[in-house]
Amino acid sequence: MIKKITLLVALVAFTFNSFAQISFDIKDSSAWSLNTKFDFNLTSYLTNNTTSEADSVFEWYVSGLEKPSDWDVTVCSGALCIPNPTGTYEVNIAKGKKMDFKLGFSFYNVTGDGSAWVVARSVSNPLAIDSFRLQIRGGTASVETSAKETFKAYPNPVVDNVTVSFQNGGAHKVMIYDILGSLKTSEVINSGASINLSNLAKGIYVMKLEGDNSFSKVIHKL
Repeated sequence: MIKKITLLVALVAFTFNSFAQISFDIKDSSAWSLNTKFDFNLTSYLTNNTTSEADSVFEWYVSGLEKPSDWDVTVCSGALCIPNPTGTYEVNIAKGKKMDFKLGFSFYNVTGDGSAWVVARSVSNPLAIDSFRLQIRGGTASVETSAKETFKAYPNPVVDNVTVSFQNGGAHKVMIYDILGSLKTSEVINSGASINLSNLAKGIYVMKLEGDNSFSKVIHKL
């Protein structure tokens, strides 16, 4: 049984230039993962307050990551989601515009604490920098026993086709969401049938059954 919670939180930014060229709007929060549902509601926006039209290229990276080895972490900048990011990633934000960032942990029946920083800075002016942090406690006993497995999905990770078997057989509508909470595909299938995911980009997705909010699976698309 796979549990995942996605939350966006922020820590007070450190900004080295007096004009606060870039800033995250949410600054400080933390959470317990005592909810079995996916939460896509907390979002932190990075705003470009520069006075120069040319200064629109930024890079972000994860720093200070602490988590159990079995957990995954995913960062989304705009529509692009990176599972377990290890490098530096560029984004473009025009003068006066903003981009939403999401940071989430996936825990797999493993109790523990997670913490991660997302740091963003201007490529042309590295002193213009800001950050936010997620702190979470997940995989508690109350979470592990709160939901009954209603379907299986395999193989996982998946390259093209994923087979879905329902606990009670029959036919159900399968819904697949990205980490931003956007519905990417849905299909009514019989138990044991497969869904083609070849058109989805690599990353982490959430599979649920229509009308069932008690159980979900995290799908890794290769």
